[in-house]
Amino acid sequence: MSHTLKVNLPSGSTKAIRFAPEMSMSEVAHSINEKTREGGDDHGVFIPPNPEEIHGKWLAPDRTIAFYDLPQDALIEYKKRHRAQKIRLLDDTVKTVLVDESQTISEIVMTIAKKLNLKNPEEYSLQRDLSKDDDHGTPKKKSKEKEPEGKEKDEGWLKPNSILGEQGIPPEQLLTFKKKFFFNDQNVDRNDAVQVHLLYVQCRDAIVEGKYPTNKEEAVMFAALQCQIVKGDFQASRDTGSNWVNLKEVLAPEYAKTKGIDKDLQREYKKLINMSEVNAKYRYVQLCRSLKTYGITTFLVGMKNDETAKKSSKPRMVLFGITRESIMFVDPETKEVEKSYRLTKIKRWAAADKNITFDFGDYADQYTTIYTEKSDEIAGLISGYIDIILKARREASKTVKTGDENLAVEESVAVRRGVAAQSVTSSTTSSYATGQRTGAEQRTNVTSRSLTGPPPSQQVQITDLKTALHATELLMDELLDSIAQTPTHTTTLTAQQIRQQLASGATGIAQLAGSMLQDLNTPHTGGIAGMRSALTSKAQQMMANMFTISKNSQNAMSLEDFQDQGMDMMDASQKLAATIAKLLKTSIAAAEGDPAAQEAFRREVIGAQAATLWVSGMSETGKASPVSQIMIIEMGKNASAALSYLTDITAKQAEYVSDPQAYQGIRSVLAQMTESCEQIAINSEVLAPVGAHPEVRRKLAEVATEAVRQVAVVVNLVQRASSLPPAQTDVLVNKANEATSAINMLLHAAEITEVTPHGLKAESSEIPDGQIGEEFQAASSALTAAFAMLRSGVSNPEALQESFKAVLSATNRLVTSCKTVAATADPDTQQRLLNSAKAAFECTAALSNAVKGALKAPGDRAAQARVLDAAAHLQTVAQNLVVDAGKNATVSPLSDGPKPMLAALPSLLAA
Repeated sequence: MSHTLKVNLPSGSTKAIRFAPEMSMSEVAHSINEKTREGGDDHGVFIPPNPEEIHGKWLAPDRTIAFYDLPQDALIEYKKRHRAQKIRLLDDTVKTVLVDESQTISEIVMTIAKKLNLKNPEEYSLQRDLSKDDDHGTPKKKSKEKEPEGKEKDEGWLKPNSILGEQGIPPEQLLTFKKKFFFNDQNVDRNDAVQVHLLYVQCRDAIVEGKYPTNKEEAVMFAALQCQIVKGDFQASRDTGSNWVNLKEVLAPEYAKTKGIDKDLQREYKKLINMSEVNAKYRYVQLCRSLKTYGITTFLVGMKNDETAKKSSKPRMVLFGITRESIMFVDPETKEVEKSYRLTKIKRWAAADKNITFDFGDYADQYTTIYTEKSDEIAGLISGYIDIILKARREASKTVKTGDENLAVEESVAVRRGVAAQSVTSSTTSSYATGQRTGAEQRTNVTSRSLTGPPPSQQVQITDLKTALHATELLMDELLDSIAQTPTHTTTLTAQQIRQQLASGATGIAQLAGSMLQDLNTPHTGGIAGMRSALTSKAQQMMANMFTISKNSQNAMSLEDFQDQGMDMMDASQKLAATIAKLLKTSIAAAEGDPAAQEAFRREVIGAQAATLWVSGMSETGKASPVSQIMIIEMGKNASAALSYLTDITAKQAEYVSDPQAYQGIRSVLAQMTESCEQIAINSEVLAPVGAHPEVRRKLAEVATEAVRQVAVVVNLVQRASSLPPAQTDVLVNKANEATSAINMLLHAAEITEVTPHGLKAESSEIPDGQIGEEFQAASSALTAAFAMLRSGVSNPEALQESFKAVLSATNRLVTSCKTVAATADPDTQQRLLNSAKAAFECTAALSNAVKGALKAPGDRAAQARVLDAAAHLQTVAQNLVVDAGKNATVSPLSDGPKPMLAALPSLLAA
């Protein structure tokens, strides 16, 4: 069924054109262009102004005619999307930028920021330029009428998720481009002249207008820097007398008429001789940034909570301030902060037309409601800061680096004892042996001290976090020395007792790390001093547990029970010490109130808790095979990336949710999903070497189960609360299924992890070049035999389980051989081989699922058919892997493998 629409064309004529209802707007625009030969790629579909759409409306290219429910003969306009828009920067320069009218304000801001080469574009926005010009940019006459007392100045910020037309912005309207959010200013680059200049201008205006309160000394310093920027170096002939500077242009109103302040300003101005303009601007920004009120946006609001409601039914007027870290309630007269809550402590909030209600969870006894005409603007500002915080967390979770512990060790060892860098930057035993001769003299000194008393790390008196960090760094050195030396320790403890002490110490450290995070996030009755005391106490206990782990790891190297694991256990203990050093180093900055450090500390806690499992797991189950480690790490990366992508697209689709409570519920789950991304990435990276340990599998299963639950919850919330078309909902569901599948793949990788056999070192898993052909042949034959066992025993649960283990072992053997070939191949071949190895693992996981289903239902012929089908796929992939590795001689044992199983399928399905 066709749909007729009247189309206003660029030439001025109007034509009736038929379209299919399922056509998207991009297809409609393309069809109009083909039928009329007017317009082009930069044209789109627009609904002209009408009683329902006062300002008109651009139709989204991916939405259909049916979605917009356009009636028959509805009038649409086919016109150019781009227009020239005048943008005023804060230094009063006006630039003309070509913008896309169909884009949201956020997208336009990104375009402008890119042209200005600005970092952190999400912190900028556009506002109506009403301070100096009228709506059309022409000078406005000053009004003699005063603003009513208590009335707020209209900021004029444009809504970020709406387009220009929806907000009534005509082409001739002048807009101001300025900073709206103040989150990443600590990363300002002195060499980025544009960003420094824009920040300086905005800081200057805020200081001179009195928006950021300062004391007299700070006000004079700001004024002196401004004089240096505007006038250059001090000149006695010019900068003396009574009117050498207009104080109202450089000082806040409360200081402009202070007697004698011009002499103070002169004195400070003289001190800045030879300071360049760029450095002066940078210094101005730095000084402004150090103010407690920097970046604050205030609103005059009425406030009501359960306490005030009992005394009066009328809301009490307060200043409501929002910064990058917190929201605060300020007395409008005294400017004293009455209450303050960190943004991360807001459990939820709901915005209505004239009020906003906050729920601070356990941090407040009741809900707090503020009354204002600007509830949308306040909610948008808070949401903007939370979006930036979530983005920072996501980016941090994507940059989990390997080898950081070694870099930290390299710093402490090189500075303290001068050990060669090559002796500590490698994680293999051979590299430590290489460095042994270089640092022999220093190691002898350390050993002699340990014979006459406790080692240096235990001689440090831990009185604060810094001394705890120093003790940890010394312990890292001592563990490195022990790795490089022949074991000399003797012990009366049994292997089981050593394992118990290692597990006890590791568990204690994990619990203490979590407790330190709680201390940082919970207000302490003793204030900052009380919090630091609590952190120091936890650090002391943590180091006591670490000393226990160190001693038992060294004792283990002298026992035959740990002959093959001793070195790995020492390596795990050293890595745990390095992780604790990073944790303590971050806690020092976090205790000072640095939000970035507090967020980094949370990630370090995840890493430390994972490292404790590594220590206990290495002593009990040993090290996982190289192939198994690679699979866990790769599957962890895939799961984290899939979950992160789902979080991103869900955040965009959540904008279509109109119910404030539902919207906040979705945002809450998205925050949890961001943390799950970090949990998956860090735990899979750290715990891969001990993936076979039951506690490690339990931990990965716990993280994965929670992530899968969050995915299901957020999809359900979006489906119920949003008005998304079916196509968009399908995209969300598909991405959710992909994320769930990727998470399950990680669990399968842990479930089928193999441990390196005792007596086989990691290095021996690499096959000599001369034997690679024989190894491929042997692995192929073993896999063929395993598949034959599986076919014959598919109906017998015990035989099926044993044959699956044989298939798994042979597949791992084949993948190991493939890895050896890839190490010496060209980049293209190497990538193909790695992709083939990954495909083999995915097929193994699918076979694992099928086998589980068959074991649960022994007599189910369909389940048995799924096992054979999955096995056939795996065998085909294994054949391709061998062929791609260039070992055509080994193909014959596998070439006919899938055929018997595929031939057996019809009889099974017909039974």
